[in-house]
Amino acid sequence: MLDDRARDGFPRLQVLDNVDPETIAALLGRLKFDRTLFIVTSKSGGTAETMSQFVIVHEKLKSAKLDLKNHLVFVTDPKQGALRPLAQRLNVPALDIPPSVGGRFSVLTPVGTLPAALIGIDVKALLEGAGAMEKRCETDDLT
Repeated sequence: MLDDRARDGFPRLQVLDNVDPETIAALLGRLKFDRTLFIVTSKSGGTAETMSQFVIVHEKLKSAKLDLKNHLVFVTDPKQGALRPLAQRLNVPALDIPPSVGGRFSVLTPVGTLPAALIGIDVKALLEGAGAMEKRCETDDLT
């Protein structure tokens, strides 16, 4: 695990990618909720694992009497699904996954670029590199 100096002051990124209660409890037990931002990502807003994790985190934030809009960001479809109206009801910021981009292909949308930017990755350079690779792949010459 990197210490604060090795991260140049950028926050530590933790990813909850399953609903195992012991894994979730272990991570949440280490966090300082007043200094934590949770990014809830689901294009449809109906992903059971994501929504289960959200319910747990929502309850923890409410129990700690923290303002949800300062500790949650949703990344979801701009119009469809359950997360968008929930974001509006809770007054939580929400970033768009473009409707034309499938959820599994969304790494170069806020799904991937928001966490990358938060931990100090140069997202502009990342996207420029992806664009350059796209151009290279449009040709027969891959040298």
